[in-house]
Amino acid sequence: MLQHMRRLKHDFVFLGSDWDLYKYAYSDLEKIDNATYVAGISSRLNRCEKFLFRAHFTPKINNYINLPFKSIWNKVLFRGLTDVDETIFVLDSGWILLNEEMSIINYLKRKCKKSKFVWFLQDLFCKQHLNDGSPIELLKIQKSLDLIVSFDQGDSEKYGFEYHPLVFSEFNGIIEEMPYSDVYFLGQAKDRLNDLLSVYKYLRDNGLKCDFHIAKVSENEQKYSDEIDYNPQFSYNKNLQHILHTKCLLEVMQKGGTGMTQRGVETVGLNKLLITNNTRIHEAPFYNPDFICQYNKPNEIPISFINKIKEGVQADYNYKEFLSPVAFFQFIEEKIYK
Repeated sequence: MLQHMRRLKHDFVFLGSDWDLYKYAYSDLEKIDNATYVAGISSRLNRCEKFLFRAHFTPKINNYINLPFKSIWNKVLFRGLTDVDETIFVLDSGWILLNEEMSIINYLKRKCKKSKFVWFLQDLFCKQHLNDGSPIELLKIQKSLDLIVSFDQGDSEKYGFEYHPLVFSEFNGIIEEMPYSDVYFLGQAKDRLNDLLSVYKYLRDNGLKCDFHIAKVSENEQKYSDEIDYNPQFSYNKNLQHILHTKCLLEVMQKGGTGMTQRGVETVGLNKLLITNNTRIHEAPFYNPDFICQYNKPNEIPISFINKIKEGVQADYNYKEFLSPVAFFQFIEEKIYK
């Protein structure tokens, strides 16, 4: 489908992150001639500029005195990105936080007078805090934006945001050789370590080969440490290899989360079975009970679904193209210019 999507109606600039996860997720944009993904601040600066930028924004100084004139960096960061007057700028949360110090949006509005501005929340709104620890003032930032989109259905309903799932690009890499597993999980423990360990034990005890990698877990909490990989450090490409070599993904939600997580979009994008405790998964447009098992407690995961994993049933959600960042940008166009 993407080969027929060579151009969007409007020019887009996504101010994103240099995290390899997001660079992969938005890689479909490389096929579109009027969409640009900015992989973080560093991608816009040369070596000397990076040194000066870090010095200007260093917390060691700014915690004591807020250094002035940070907005002078806008001219450097956005060179070559303000040539089209009617551009839609999509900002992730990192750039929204920078806006507080650099007045990024005001600068871009002066340079591109017909531009539009969108904040895409790829984490819960309650997790968004400024450098001093204070929460973002929603009413204040809303005045600068044309649209706020959240990946989380609950946040969208609570705050009046538009809802759109996280994005996922087509896989065009090389499949490496590595052992296969039945169920794969990768993620930070956050507030769900006990939930993860409970579901791990249940799946293992029912004969499934589990490939679990849990980050940010203190040594005294590392139960089953001879079986679970704690505090892993590998690239997103390595993560993709683990997904390609498993039959089923596990999704365990943060407390209060209802949106489809990265595990969810990977499930659909790579056609894997899914076990999830997301209570709203049934509302997802791709939901198929043949391929997705929703549970509240681990012992509610039916043996019939476990057998389906063992048998290697192949999922096909027929929804990949709707998770593409290109489809997401089309969604933004429809919402802004409706």
